[in-house]
This record gives sequence, C-alpha cells and structure tokens, in this order.
Amino acid sequence: MRVGVTGGAGFIGSHIVDMLIKGGHEVIVFDYVNPNNDGVRFVHTDILNLDCCLNNIKNIDVLYHLAAVSDVNIAIKDKPRTVEVNIKGTANVLEALSKNRVPRIIYASTEWVYSAFEAGNIANRILVDETSPINIKNMTHIYTSTKYIGEVLCENYCKGTEVNFTILRFGIPYGPRSRNGTVFYNFLKNALNGKPIQIHGSGLQFRNFIYVEDLATGCVAALSENAQNQIINIAGQEAISINKIAETIKEILGPHTVIEYIPSREGDFLGTLVSIDKAKQLLEWAPKKTLYDGIVDYLNWILSQKESLTS
Repeated sequence: MRVGVTGGAGFIGSHIVDMLIKGGHEVIVFDYVNPNNDGVRFVHTDILNLDCCLNNIKNIDVLYHLAAVSDVNIAIKDKPRTVEVNIKGTANVLEALSKNRVPRIIYASTEWVYSAFEAGNIANRILVDETSPINIKNMTHIYTSTKYIGEVLCENYCKGTEVNFTILRFGIPYGPRSRNGTVFYNFLKNALNGKPIQIHGSGLQFRNFIYVEDLATGCVAALSENAQNQIINIAGQEAISINKIAETIKEILGPHTVIEYIPSREGDFLGTLVSIDKAKQLLEWAPKKTLYDGIVDYLNWILSQKESLTS
C-alpha cells in the first residue's frame, strides 16, 4: 500500500513511519522537516498552503494526518497559529484528498476531547468510550477544541465524496524521540541529577499513558477496512497516575530517589479513563509494553543521545 504521513518527521509520526515500512508499505512523508527514517520518500509540504497540498498530496492509498500544533503549552501561547494549523491545515489536506481522489484519511485526534468527563482521581474514575457525548462548549483548552473541530471536519467533509475517514483518539504517548519537558523527562532528569521528583498536587491525577511504539502499532492496525468511517480510541491499557510514574522511576533508579510534593497547578486536567475495547474488537490491537519496561527503554534511549539527562 502507498501511504502518506503528514507530520511524519515528528515524535509519533516517525514511529508510525517505522512501523509502516516494517509492514512492507511504501511511505511518503509530507512535512516541512526532513525525516530521519531510512527508506522513506520526503515531500516538503506546507499544509497552510492549499496549492502546495493539492500539488503534493496525491497518488497515495491513504493519508495519516498528524501535522498539527500538538504541544499544549505552545498552543496556549500562540492560539491564532494553533487554530490556523489545526483547523485550516486540516481543511486544506481534506480538500487535496477530495480533489486528488485519495480514498482515505486517518486523522490523529486526542483523548483530551473527553476532558469534560474528568474524574478527579482513579478511585472515582469515569469510563468513557467513542459513544460518549461530547460538547465542544465544555472544552476549555484551545488544543482540545481545535483537534475536535478537525474531527468534525473529517466527518462532514467526507460526506458526499469518495474519501473515507478514520479518527483515532490518542492516549498520551511517551518514549524515544519525545520532546523534553514531558512529565517522564522531567522526573528522570531530576532523579538522575540528585534532585527531587516534584509532583504538583496529590499526584492522583492520571492519564491513559501509552508507549509510543504501542501507539504506532495501533495506528498501523487502523489500516484495516474495519476502521473505515469509525472513531477509535488508541490509548493505554490502564489509567496511570503521576504518583505511579514517580514510584516506578524510584523502583528503577533506587531508593535514594526522592519524591517531593509541591502546590497543584491551576486548571490541571485531572484525568478520564478511556476505554479501548473498540480497538481490541475491531483492530485486534492492545498495548503490550508495561510502564516499567517503557520507562527503562525511554531512559536508555535518552542516555544514548548526545544530550544526556545528566547535563
């Protein structure tokens, strides 16, 4: 199969590209950054330029659309660009697919669209799935609302066209190639530098964290015809609290690791438990990597890079 990936040079995209190549697919990355993957064709593409999309995104069987402003901190700082990239960029991509008769788009969304169902802690968690009602008026984050509007665009745009859609709502990924500043990176860096792991609030806040290679495997499984015109959660097997991440790092690095609690952050999303039963049934997929093994692999990868956590 001939598969395109917008944002294929990024954290999640690069892992999806690796999995696609491993599966024998011909892969084309549409991005403005040259990917590091071997055996992939690169086409420099600006999704904010409609003519560029029309000229470049064609002659493929399916497109994974991951290009977006995905760092929530950047999204808050530059809301106009977030809206432009995540909404206008998605509309340009959909227009190119329709005009060039590309039969399918797989759109990367987020579990954050369920944020209105936040539970407060794992003990009183609320289980949500793809049928749970979502009201954009309840979304308080620009990143979340723009990604959800992208979902709506995919569904509405594909009506009356030859384009089929699949919407994947991602859990929170971690692992090799992720950016600095994530909770995993910050905790590991502090611990290795002899500083306390600092937890905001009680540490009971949780996410459906997922090792990035498990996420990529789920994305590739979504090539199945069973996933056409479906919304599917691709998230972790269980809710993982911030406390559990810290305690697992302490287990890996040793008892000298100190965990320290500091005041909570205003507006911190406390967590929603997301069901992956649909992915298990339709795609015969489930994440495999344990939190312990995932952190060990991530730590080893970071230490193998030029910029060490101890620097």
